[in-house]
Amino acid sequence: LHDSVNQTIFAASTLADLLPRAIERKPEKVAEYATSIQQLTHGATAEMRLVLLELYPDALTETDLGTLLKHLCQAFTGVTGTPVTTNLSAQVILTPEAHIACYRIAQEALNNISKHTQANNVSVTLNQFNDRVELSITDNGQGFDMSQTPSDHFGLQNMCTRAADAGLSLDITSHIDTGTIVKLVKVIS
Repeated sequence: LHDSVNQTIFAASTLADLLPRAIERKPEKVAEYATSIQQLTHGATAEMRLVLLELYPDALTETDLGTLLKHLCQAFTGVTGTPVTTNLSAQVILTPEAHIACYRIAQEALNNISKHTQANNVSVTLNQFNDRVELSITDNGQGFDMSQTPSDHFGLQNMCTRAADAGLSLDITSHIDTGTIVKLVKVIS
């Protein structure tokens, strides 16, 4: 099992083990524990779907991007406890390279949010207009100064490289204490 899935299942199991005692000694905690268990198991299920999809490279391109992003967001919420507001178009048409690049960049952006931002509000939007596809990942976290990004942090660099290789326009906007917006645009010709 993927490490984070294992950790999520362990956390849910620990809370489930506490439920019988909470029913007797702290009944006011039962609803909180049950909600946490539900969130963790939904997240672990979404993570497992993603792990299984990634075992078969063709499965990533054969699954529509909206569905992949939905699973990413559910896994993110399961692990972090931070809800993600989504608005994901069902059928977005991209080349396989752009499809995978969007997925991987969203994955990296959510990973960065969980590790660095302390955000409590995250949104992911995917829309296709007549001549373009737009993907936006937004958080209300602590943000960062783009000019002060250490050279040994490869996440942003990898996102830029992936976007360029797939013909995507990538714009990252971040300000201290106001959060970050990662926006990808693919013009369809």
